[in-house]
Amino acid sequence: MKYQKPKDNFGTFKWSLVATLSISAILSGAFLAPDVSAQTLMLKFGFEDTGTTTADSVAGVSLNIVDAAGAAADLHGATGTGVGGGGKALDFTSATGAQTASPLASAMNNAALGFGSVGTWTVTEWVKPVTGANLNPVLPRFFILGVNGTVDAAAANALGAQMENNATSVRISVNNGNRISTGLSPAIALNTWSFVAYTYDGIALRMYSGNEAAAATLVTSVNLTPAQAAPNFGAAGSIFLGNRNDRLRGLKGFIDDMRFYNGAGDAAFVEAVRQSALSDPNVTATTITPTNSPIYAGTPVTLSATFGGTAPFTAFVWQSDGGTSGVTWTNLPGSVTNTYPLNTTGMTAGTYQFRLVVTGAAGSATNTPASKLFAAASGPIIVANTTVVPAAAAVGSTVTASATFGGTQPIAYQWRFTGTNGLTVSIPGATSNVYTIASVQFTNVGSYSLVVSNNPGGVPSVLTNTPATLTVTPLVPANLADLGAVAPVPTGSDISQLNTNGNTKFPDTLNYYDNNNGTSVGLSGQTFTTGNNPGGYAVNGLYLKYGGIEGNHAAGLVETLRFYSMFGSTATLLATCQNTNPAPAIANGDWTQWSGLTNIVLQPSTTYAYSLFVSQSGGNSFEQMGNASNSPSFYSGGEIALIPAVGGTVTFGTSHAFDATFLVNLLSLGASSVNTTPTNLTVVAAGGQLTLSWPADHIGWRLQAQTNALNVGLRSNWADVAGSTTVNQMSFPMNPANGSVFFQLVYP
Repeated sequence: MKYQKPKDNFGTFKWSLVATLSISAILSGAFLAPDVSAQTLMLKFGFEDTGTTTADSVAGVSLNIVDAAGAAADLHGATGTGVGGGGKALDFTSATGAQTASPLASAMNNAALGFGSVGTWTVTEWVKPVTGANLNPVLPRFFILGVNGTVDAAAANALGAQMENNATSVRISVNNGNRISTGLSPAIALNTWSFVAYTYDGIALRMYSGNEAAAATLVTSVNLTPAQAAPNFGAAGSIFLGNRNDRLRGLKGFIDDMRFYNGAGDAAFVEAVRQSALSDPNVTATTITPTNSPIYAGTPVTLSATFGGTAPFTAFVWQSDGGTSGVTWTNLPGSVTNTYPLNTTGMTAGTYQFRLVVTGAAGSATNTPASKLFAAASGPIIVANTTVVPAAAAVGSTVTASATFGGTQPIAYQWRFTGTNGLTVSIPGATSNVYTIASVQFTNVGSYSLVVSNNPGGVPSVLTNTPATLTVTPLVPANLADLGAVAPVPTGSDISQLNTNGNTKFPDTLNYYDNNNGTSVGLSGQTFTTGNNPGGYAVNGLYLKYGGIEGNHAAGLVETLRFYSMFGSTATLLATCQNTNPAPAIANGDWTQWSGLTNIVLQPSTTYAYSLFVSQSGGNSFEQMGNASNSPSFYSGGEIALIPAVGGTVTFGTSHAFDATFLVNLLSLGASSVNTTPTNLTVVAAGGQLTLSWPADHIGWRLQAQTNALNVGLRSNWADVAGSTTVNQMSFPMNPANGSVFFQLVYP
């Protein structure tokens, strides 16, 4: 078996091989090098020289190094400061970490940097920040390559990188635009070498990250046109390391092994570059799968690590400390590759460490161990009971039920649904710990529970968690019109507040629900209380006056109007309305009318609330309606509160003197006709459920129950069954072990 150095120009790059034991890495029994023929190394700074300049090993580009005062300085670190503790690195730890002049290594108007139009490219670099003070808001630039006079990474015909958000993300800028700004995995850590690479292949701009212990992995990818990501450096160019050329965005830390390639590298190429700066051989930290903690005895576990260096690799020895906190290490039997299937059956409880020793042509390397807490074999354990999100949903929306269990793996899952008829069924295909309903309907109303099972020690174990309930509300298509500045005139049973002097109908005071100065935390809204008409009220329309910040809106927006019933500080979602017509442009101070609010019926002498939500291009907002001034407090009246979109507990705030301007157009409904002639109950017993029914014209009668023993007989302790006055059928679970239950219908 023959191994040889690649033929392309890697400079001082020693051959490294990423071994993942995949089909792509094994061919005809020989390891093959990744295809690097498309990459040409144009620049490589290793910082192994001395003095106030530093030169790359390919094109001969010499960078001038200056300190914070702008004076020439030798900022090469001492031997041992480089990646992996070997060699030197560019030492900018003298930077102030503030928006003041900081060190810089740069070359400008250099013909050796005249790379012309670069259609595809790769940049790799190691960075090691030493303090967090320089990371935000200074946003240090650690690499910029561009045309002469380039002032920043986002300039035309330039590319570069900077840290953001305390180094949890990196921004890649190319050709006068910020092209990637995303979190890193693993994130750049203080006092730790991190490897960052970004490539462009003519279609996709990709960013990779890694460190001394972790392989380079793809963080994000975005498709760009050549005009967006293929710079033209012309006949002379400029390069800046550790800062931009005004020296006001400095990195306080180290830079090492910076490279620029003409040509895009794939993931294997990027990883090979990362490994070239490390010891030979090298191996990443141990990964333990699954990642949950604890792991229960009997659960299948896999140990793995990625290795590299000079082939051939002759030994892979996995070791365990046996729970001794790393004091003693014992070889695990049968370890022959960089992955190891760990048999956890019979393992005693405790914390164990695992590590891998790799032997290659250049010697041996031991990786950073990983630890894991193991527990005794166990049946299913509830970690988090079932939740349904949202618990109250409009027809057509997405709902997700989830629960979490511990215990010996593997665990089998089966979701069950109990409908309003009391019948419980298993949901076909719902066999994970998450169940999603893409478009919820009224048939989905009921409760959801998760049955789980495993087989610890060969003994089957089954557990069912506490169910969670889903309610579904109508999604009402409505029409939204702009009425201009003309206020509507209240009539009949309407409830309104058309000025700051108080309400024209019930109640004497109203509560205004605001999202607290536009922070989009909750829903804005208004409460009102209906009159005492026995038949209740139908919502014929709603008039709202737009005012204040967020008051005016462009045309074509989707607006969502929600109605809630209020009981104390609890809101229950009744209906969700959305405009189906193209929404008109609405000016600040205009009245709007919602019409077509069919099937929204309100009960007498009951408090309700409405809220308004608008989807805008700049983000979603919860509306402030009809305020008297544009002051930051919005309203000097009402009681400020937050209503969750799906209902729930309402958090009240400070009190004011007047409320929003609105009118709820209500139609009084005639009292329902109830048949007062006594009737019999129809009884059906099936599937462990008792179902009682009575004629529909008897809706309004009260179903009552009592639980006396047979030998006691009927007494006077009858109790109303909650909710029975609005339906003509109710179901109850049956248990033969329970005592007798008697039912009767009474009116009124």
